[in-house]
Amino acid sequence: MYNWFRRWAASGHLQAVFEDLTDNPVFGPIRRILIDSTIIRAHAHAAGPRRKAQKIGQERSATAQGLGRSRGGFSTKVVVTASDENTALAVKVIPGQASDVPRLEPMLDKTLDRVPAIDELDADKGFDGDKQRHACTARGVFANIPNKKNRVHPWAFDPVGYRERNRVERLIGKMKQFRRVATRYEKLKPIFLGPIHLVLGFIKVKSKVNQKVNTT
Repeated sequence: MYNWFRRWAASGHLQAVFEDLTDNPVFGPIRRILIDSTIIRAHAHAAGPRRKAQKIGQERSATAQGLGRSRGGFSTKVVVTASDENTALAVKVIPGQASDVPRLEPMLDKTLDRVPAIDELDADKGFDGDKQRHACTARGVFANIPNKKNRVHPWAFDPVGYRERNRVERLIGKMKQFRRVATRYEKLKPIFLGPIHLVLGFIKVKSKVNQKVNTT
C-alpha cells in the first residue's frame, strides 16, 4: 500500500486529484486570493534521502527536498494560496528557514494557472518586497500587504480587505490537524506533498458535504 501511495505522490496523481476537487473556486465581488506559510517540524527520520532518490530524479540535498533548520529546529515550511478556508489552490514546500518573500511571485503564477483572473492578493508582512509588489502589478493584481515600518514611500493598503486573510490561516489550522501533515516523516519533497494534497482535497470535500447537510 505504501509503495502505491509513494508512486501516486511522485507521479503527480495525488496533485491531480487535489486540483480536480478544488477546481472552480467561488469568489465574492472581489476575486481575492490569500497566501500564508507555516512551519512544520520534521522528524529525524526525514533526514538523509537515500540513493533511491536519484532514481526518480530527486537531488539528495536537504535544501532540494525542502528541509532545513529554523529556530524551531529541523523543519520544513509549507506555503499555501487559497480562495477561502476550505479551498487551497497552490502548495509549495521549502526549507524551514527559507524566507517567504521570494515565494510570492512563483506562487502567484501557480495560482494564476488555475484561476486566470485575480483582483487582489492578501499577504502578511513576511511577503512584503518591492519586487514582489511590482510582480503583482504587472499581472493586474493588487498586492494588499501591510507596509513595513521602515518603508519611506508606503504602498496602498486596504485593512478591511486584509481581514479576509485569516481564512487561509484557518485552512492551515485544519490541515495541521492531520498527523501525517503536522509532522514531516518523508525524506523526499514529492512524497511529503502527497499527503498534503490528499488532506487539502479532503477538507474541500468535507466542506461541500457539510454545506449540503446544512441546506437539507
